Order: sequence, then C-alpha cells, then structure tokens
Amino acid sequence: MTSAFQGSLLDAGQPFGLDGLDRMTRTTLAHGAWLDVLPGWVSGADELFERLRRAVPWRAERRIMYDRLLDVPRLLCYYGAGQPLPDPALDEVMRVLDDHYRGELGEPLCTAGLCLYRDG
Repeated sequence: MTSAFQGSLLDAGQPFGLDGLDRMTRTTLAHGAWLDVLPGWVSGADELFERLRRAVPWRAERRIMYDRLLDVPRLLCYYGAGQPLPDPALDEVMRVLDDHYRGELGEPLCTAGLCLYRDG
C-alpha cells in the first residue's frame, strides 16, 4: 500500500519513546466523556507510523453514509483481548495508558483499534 505521508519536522530520526503524562490537559465533554491531550507524548512517532503502516493487516469497510453505500475513509484493524499487538511499542503504550487510567476507569485496557486514513 502506498500513501502520502508528511512526517514531523521536529521528530525526524528520533527513537521511539514516551514522555510522562503529568502535562496532560483534560477537556470535559458531555455525558461523562472527556478528551485528554498531550502534544509530543510519543517521540519517534514517524518511524512507528511507518512500521505500523507496513505490519498491520489493514482492511477496508463499506457502510451506508449519507443514504448511500460508501467506502469508509480509513482502513481499520482491531486487536481483541489477548491478541498480540503488531509492534512492541504499542505494548508499551498500552501498559502506560493502562497504568494511568485503570483507577479512573475501574477496569484494564484490553483491546486496541487502529485507523489509517487513505488520503494521507
């Protein structure tokens, strides 16, 4: 699969790593939902993206949108509980996020969904 990709100017050539989560900012949404944001949390993201682009068994879906059957604009892959993730970096990401959110969620993170937009 080929796709256009514009990597990060500031992340080029960096090895994979995770920063601490202490600078994360939270925006509260409706109905108990929230959005946590932490720019730059992952270093080496460009290289990780390329590894995942090649290693993940992406699949296309079609669904009814706007009263028509259309291609979903992204390729998808889902990893259920107990399934191995496609890159060791994702195991580390899952562990760190699980450590951070487990108390708040009351249960462990156990699945992962990946999306790849086809338009780059």
